[in-house]
Amino acid sequence: MGPAVTESYLLKLNSGTVAELVLEQGPTDLLATIVSPSGDRVIVDERDSGPEPIFIEARVDGIYRLEVSAQSKLPNATPYSLTVGEFRPRKEDDDLRLQAQQLSTDAKRHESGKTEERKEALALCSRARDLWHQLGDRRAEASTLVRMGAYSFRLGEVTESRTRFVQALELAQSEGARWTEGEALSNLGLILWQSGEFSGALERWNQAQAVWKDLGHRYGEAAVLNNLGLRYRAIGSYQQAYKSYKQSLALLAALGDHVHEAPIWSNLGVLQRALAEDSTALQSFRRAAAQYHAAGDSRGEGRAILHMAEIYAAAHRSRQARRSLDQALPLAQAARDHRSVGDCFKLLGELLASGGAKQEALKHYDNALAVYRGISNSTGEAGALHSIGVLQGEMGNTTAALDYLNQALAIRHALGVRDEEAETLFQLARIERESGKLQEARTHIDATLDLAESVRALVAGAQLRMSYMASKNKYYAFACDLYRQMDHENPGGDFARLGFSVAERGRARSLLDLVAEGQIGIGETASKDLVARERRMHESLNALSQDVADLSEKSDRQKLEAATHRLDQALDEYYQLESEIRDADPRYARISPRPLGAAEIQSRLLDRQTVLLEYALGDQHSSVWLLTPESVTLFTLPGRAGIERAVSRFFQSLERSDRGSKGASAQADLQKAAAALSRMILPPAPALWGKRILIVGDGVLQRVPFGALPGPGRAASLIEDHEIVLLPSASVVASERSETATRKAPVGTLAVIADPVFDAGDARTDKPASGVKPVFARLPFSRREADEILQLAPAQSALRAVDFSAERSLFTSGRLAQYRIVHIATHAVVDAARPDLSALVFSMVDHQGAPRNGYLRLHEITSLHLPAKLVTLSACGTGLGKEVRGEGTVGLARGFIHGGAATVVVSLWDVEDESTAELMKLFYAGLLGPRHLAPPAALREAQHAMLKSGKWSPYQWSGWLAIGEWR
Repeated sequence: MGPAVTESYLLKLNSGTVAELVLEQGPTDLLATIVSPSGDRVIVDERDSGPEPIFIEARVDGIYRLEVSAQSKLPNATPYSLTVGEFRPRKEDDDLRLQAQQLSTDAKRHESGKTEERKEALALCSRARDLWHQLGDRRAEASTLVRMGAYSFRLGEVTESRTRFVQALELAQSEGARWTEGEALSNLGLILWQSGEFSGALERWNQAQAVWKDLGHRYGEAAVLNNLGLRYRAIGSYQQAYKSYKQSLALLAALGDHVHEAPIWSNLGVLQRALAEDSTALQSFRRAAAQYHAAGDSRGEGRAILHMAEIYAAAHRSRQARRSLDQALPLAQAARDHRSVGDCFKLLGELLASGGAKQEALKHYDNALAVYRGISNSTGEAGALHSIGVLQGEMGNTTAALDYLNQALAIRHALGVRDEEAETLFQLARIERESGKLQEARTHIDATLDLAESVRALVAGAQLRMSYMASKNKYYAFACDLYRQMDHENPGGDFARLGFSVAERGRARSLLDLVAEGQIGIGETASKDLVARERRMHESLNALSQDVADLSEKSDRQKLEAATHRLDQALDEYYQLESEIRDADPRYARISPRPLGAAEIQSRLLDRQTVLLEYALGDQHSSVWLLTPESVTLFTLPGRAGIERAVSRFFQSLERSDRGSKGASAQADLQKAAAALSRMILPPAPALWGKRILIVGDGVLQRVPFGALPGPGRAASLIEDHEIVLLPSASVVASERSETATRKAPVGTLAVIADPVFDAGDARTDKPASGVKPVFARLPFSRREADEILQLAPAQSALRAVDFSAERSLFTSGRLAQYRIVHIATHAVVDAARPDLSALVFSMVDHQGAPRNGYLRLHEITSLHLPAKLVTLSACGTGLGKEVRGEGTVGLARGFIHGGAATVVVSLWDVEDESTAELMKLFYAGLLGPRHLAPPAALREAQHAMLKSGKWSPYQWSGWLAIGEWR
């Protein structure tokens, strides 16, 4: 059957004859029309897919025409078959048979209407079923029971629906009606899942998948996989959902079918939104909308556009959201897609509420609620109740707000949709806190966090988990601030400790997982196929990254956008491959590193000379916990915006003091800004004095050079009396310690990689090319820096890699794993948008000037297995990266910690070569000299010496930080 084609078959029949045929329509809904010699037309259309029995009664002699056409627009030719059973004399019961056929066809015409029409469809099917039963046609009865079950389900009659699917399954299996068996199993799985019988549902879907596979019905397989994806997503099993959708898409792609791909792309977009991957989701919805439009499916197109409107609304792009909504609503209404109409009303309410038109918004929410209830859509009903509850809370109607939210909570809990349930619990906690019900708020926010954690555990892969946790960061921020308030109102209670535990639970969880994975070698036992795919993905990412970099230097915007799109697609594939590798390892499911509580951190990490400051920034108030071995104290700080302004003023003063403004005015301005920031973020506690300070920052505080701030109530900089060590989280360091305690120490002392050759015009090549425009300038000071450092280490246990030897293969070959200290002096490329593509740059040409890959990217660094005590990244801005809420800065430093380094020293900004060389000389003198200081202690002494010399501005030395282990 080709697109827009009607095929006709002629049958010569004598009066009183009945022709029995079977239209094997496969996955496509085909329409059979019988045209008598006199031109009368009878339509036969009982089933959406599969075998369609056709009975033709000849009332007069002549030629009867059977027309076969597609119900919807087909993009490609689709196969079908028409089988002639027999021509036979009319029997007495043929009237019943023809009547049942007509009743089933009439029922199908009513199936997509409103509730009353669906009831009529069910009644017509019921009459048809009685006739098939009377005729003893068990196959037809089974097929009709499947349709009755579907109609009952849409009417909200779940018990009746389940009964009919069970009856259909039993009849189909007894008669060997495999297609009907597959339909019954697929639908029964959906009913069982809705009822919370998850294992039974999965069993039925797996059985259905086997049936469709036996029948070669790839569309049926794809539909089951799509259903599995929907259910996995609903319970928060996002990785399984992704796999199901991708398998479904692969089946359809093999058939060249883009029409049936559209709903899967749409569902994939919903999943991506749940993981806070909104830009990727937008692409999926656009693709779905285009495919629906090409197929003439206004219902699907409207829903995809509606999802796009939801993304725009969440990003506060109200005009684009409204334009998309104005497109989606007419499409939904024309298609009589009542659920989408309700969703449009609900989103319109959200847009009005965000614009301040609360009463008007409430009307639209009420309209949405009426629509959902009219079609018995529990998911939509809960969403509308939730939105009304939130709006009532904003309007100050606390009692009404709590009532609506509790109604929504009951439905969402019954449906088992954990993400949505968590959001309703969060809103309950928020409104209860505002009304002074702090204990009730605590109960609900604790339940919110538990649900979010349970969903997170089902997400495979660091990137997806990180995205998910970033989208839930508001839960942890709210809980921290609630415990801050409870501690303030009930001093001496245990609320400070409880709040700290929440802060630690919400901090650097993906890195904590990665460290735990590295300890047992997750991925090292992957199949050869997965390993090969990973290697190809690394190569592809490197090549695509270079394409984007090259095109960025040119003016062809269209090519740059196309290359960027290919790169983003490749990154998405890479993240999914990493998830597959983890999923394939049976040990992965058992990895669940637990963030430590205050008491464990006090006993395992702190001592009499070490204290911990952990920050949590909030909108109205922020918090800092001061932990000593004996106490946990919580201090209230200003809100996020005030702290960010103070940090900005400090940075501006710091930079001005370095730009030749050596006068008293610039220095006074810096001292004033530093003192103001110190008063704002450092607790006035004697417990800090003279101690090593471990800092777990949050937001902008991750980029603050604390050593340049004066101590609380003092004029001297912190660096004069304190070692400063930054931690991704306290739990990460504790986890690393458990691994390094059993690690075999490297035999080599020091490896220095410096002064690479970046281009063919470099004088160090055999025949320097002329006219070469260098992409990266040579770093002559890095060579001097390397040689001065190497003088401090025994020659026999040191490696000097400069010039062409400063190459990326040193890292990828594993050669550097034998050195305790790895010093890297080269350029860094920080990609804040795509942190996995950030890179260190090594020699990019060989002796002859031929190009070679010199980029060592973050996605490669993380798998280095580099068990160094210290990695020093002596390059500009190596401490920068993408800030992910809750996770911290995702960049090169994090990559080396994941790769096995205990401590990483990095810079926060661009610093001139001369001051860097001076700091490194002092740093390594402390590290490798007679005292053999630990890295943070050696860094403090180097920075203190530069401060006291008076030659260097604070900008030149304070941007260097030690991250990780301090021992």
